[in-house]
Amino acid sequence: MVSLPRPSPQVVLRGSTAAIAVVSAAMLAVPKHLWKFFAHGKAPWTDQKEMDTKCPQCEPDRHHKQLIRWMGVAGMALAGTVMKLTEGDDNKSNQKPALQALAAFFAGRAAMCGASLAQGDEKCKGQHDNFSMTHCAVGSALAGLCLLATQDEEEKEKKKDKK
Repeated sequence: MVSLPRPSPQVVLRGSTAAIAVVSAAMLAVPKHLWKFFAHGKAPWTDQKEMDTKCPQCEPDRHHKQLIRWMGVAGMALAGTVMKLTEGDDNKSNQKPALQALAAFFAGRAAMCGASLAQGDEKCKGQHDNFSMTHCAVGSALAGLCLLATQDEEEKEKKKDKK
């Protein structure tokens, strides 16, 4: 059986939480620019003329901006909760459950984007395919990384039990 190198649980935990916090802060600060990424699969700095104007709308309305802000609030709450539970004196006991929760979060995110891809582009409903493919790949990779970090702790515990 091939053994993959195990990442440090603290590095994975802090890195994935920081990624959630950065994206969530951007959702709160510049929802209009993130609409280009969510709806069109284009970089936020893309010029309006380069946008595909067929569907969905090029500019977000106030409801879409507010939806992106709420996603940012939820992401910041998740990042804050994970940091609160895993930083401090007793951070070792909460690392494994936090990594498992983050793995479930990223796997769920990848599954939702996979479902969006499976629906196709009928009448331009849902997210853009570039966005969905990117999030599906990144979410799957981060879920696997979080699970690898938890496996390392399990192997150490098994070795201690054998001694």
